[in-house]
Amino acid sequence: MKNKLLKRAAVAVLALAVMIVAGCQAIAGLDLNQVLKNAAKVTSGESKSSFEFQLRLNEDALEEYEEEEADFYRLISHIKVELDRVLVEDESNLSLEGSLSFGDLGIPFGLRMSETTMVLELEGAKKPIAIDLSDEAIASMSGVEISEGNEVSQEEEETIAEIGRQITDLVSGYAINNLPNPSGLSATPVTEPIGGVQTSMMKLQFTMDGPAIWEWIKSYLDALLNDREGLEATVRGILELLENNPVYWEMLGEINPLESDELDAPTVDDMAKEAVDEIVLLLESYQEEIEWMETEDKETLDSLLNESLQLKMDTYVDAKLDIRKQALELNYELEDDMDEELELPFTGFTLKTSSEHWNVNGSVAADEPAVTDDMLTSAELEELEGHEALEYVDEQSALYELLKNKLHVTRQTYFAYSDDYYNPPIIVPGYITIVAVRDVADAFGASTTYEAATREITVHDELTNTRIVMKVGSDVVKVNGKEEVWPFPVMTVDGTTYVPARKLAEALGADIEWQTVYEDWKELSISREP
Repeated sequence: MKNKLLKRAAVAVLALAVMIVAGCQAIAGLDLNQVLKNAAKVTSGESKSSFEFQLRLNEDALEEYEEEEADFYRLISHIKVELDRVLVEDESNLSLEGSLSFGDLGIPFGLRMSETTMVLELEGAKKPIAIDLSDEAIASMSGVEISEGNEVSQEEEETIAEIGRQITDLVSGYAINNLPNPSGLSATPVTEPIGGVQTSMMKLQFTMDGPAIWEWIKSYLDALLNDREGLEATVRGILELLENNPVYWEMLGEINPLESDELDAPTVDDMAKEAVDEIVLLLESYQEEIEWMETEDKETLDSLLNESLQLKMDTYVDAKLDIRKQALELNYELEDDMDEELELPFTGFTLKTSSEHWNVNGSVAADEPAVTDDMLTSAELEELEGHEALEYVDEQSALYELLKNKLHVTRQTYFAYSDDYYNPPIIVPGYITIVAVRDVADAFGASTTYEAATREITVHDELTNTRIVMKVGSDVVKVNGKEEVWPFPVMTVDGTTYVPARKLAEALGADIEWQTVYEDWKELSISREP
């Protein structure tokens, strides 16, 4: 069953790959190859766009789900993102206004980004969120340490960016030149308003169902394999580009493998041939997988890529061969037997995207992010518990409703499994479950301290203003100064302090539950939702 699902997922990924293309061979005198290459070179412009996803729910199936899980499917059953007034100045500077909607729950937002800073404003949030995009911050997030004297200069950044653009040109040339036209592709001259200006364009349009998409994928793979010359030129071009730009390797702190004084060192041509052979082997393996699915798993293939899968795309191209407008719609309905077999809570879905573009590669001034001292930084936000973060949100806002009641961000949960390698929950005589006290406290944002002189362990939960004081070897515990006798003494297991799980949960105002995940594999959860 698992393999079958994986194969279906693989086919779905291949099928969705067609969504980003609009054909490649010339039609009605329009060079579609150049259209797609131009799209890859857009660095500035103004636009607006939308994304809408609708999931058709199976209410009968949802009745078998836990209430919260069913509510989550209902929440994501209609999602819409609208981006208005998108200003892209260059690769680092942009601004936009937009909104995110879950059904009737809409949240307007604004975003401003520069080379070093991003500022996000959400309607309902009491403070904007500032995100540090400096080299030092990015390096810190990725765990990379920038040593003194190893900073990247503006000139080096521009060189690397140019290398990246040239590599993109080389790769896109091979990938785009071999794209086959979708079946039923047509072209019609039209005049439509773009950015408020009537614009003459060529409208490219096609519709494909599941079987047609599958044939398109096969023909594209065949075209890539048949163009070994183009692949070799692409790989050789990339290697020569890297060979002629030693700054690339210097920035990585690596030795340039394309420069060697050894007598029999491989040449660029040798490396290119080896790389091409590897890529061809990979493409051939995809081709073999396709052939296997058509012969050995035809039933799954036909059920997944059936005629109910409908892809429609309209693309509008101007006289400069720039894409100015696009509209895509993908519809899919599950076959009844697949729906029953997988027990899914939905019967199908619709995905729609649309966009308009003007002032393409023109002079655009994005709104700059204005950082003030009273903003909430992303670093500060990461340190907050869910209930603390919610203090920065207006209780009457849609954002609060989404975070608190739909996504349950204030919920705190400790999870552990009976066979965990690290600090597993332990069931002691009397069927009492004991847990690592520090692990539970950390999950709830509480602090744990140890006083060596008295050998006392103190858990302080700031949320509920609860203080729990215990001592290893004793079953007498003080909760807010009041003594309690717990059903099992505090004990140390392999250097970790354990306490009775249920009593700890009660003291912290949490619920506790054991659930069987699979046969004798059990999950313990201790949770609360302020």
